[in-house]
Order: sequence, then C-alpha cells, then structure tokens
Amino acid sequence: MTETVSVTEKFLINELRLEVAEPKNNQRIVAQRYDIHPTILCDVLAGRRPIPEALAKKMGFTKVIRFEKKVRK
Repeated sequence: MTETVSVTEKFLINELRLEVAEPKNNQRIVAQRYDIHPTILCDVLAGRRPIPEALAKKMGFTKVIRFEKKVRK
C-alpha cells in the first residue's frame, strides 16, 4: 500500500537548500543531479520562481495546486 504525504513548496525548497549545503555539493552539482539549469535552481532557492513540475517529479513529488477558503465558525 502506498501512502501520500503532502508537503509545502517551502519544505521542498528547504530540502534543496540542505542538499546544496552538504559538503562537496554546490548549486551547480545539485542542478546537474536533477538535470535542470543552474539558473533555475538559483531562482527557486531565491524565491524568484516556483518549483518546476519536472524538478518536483525528480525529487519524488507530484506538483498539486490546491485552493482553500477560510470559513468563519
């Protein structure tokens, strides 16, 4: 049985930051690992661009857009 876990985009960005911060890693190496351009990774980490669906998939996630409305009780 497979279980689905929801995470925020902020969580994924933090995971990428941790990966970049590992010894012997940098943005260029991590970008190569995920087969994306280093500029895209830089923009994602800086908050200038949302995580592309292809990157999320390579990280093992599916990008889902959800809308919520707060309801007063």
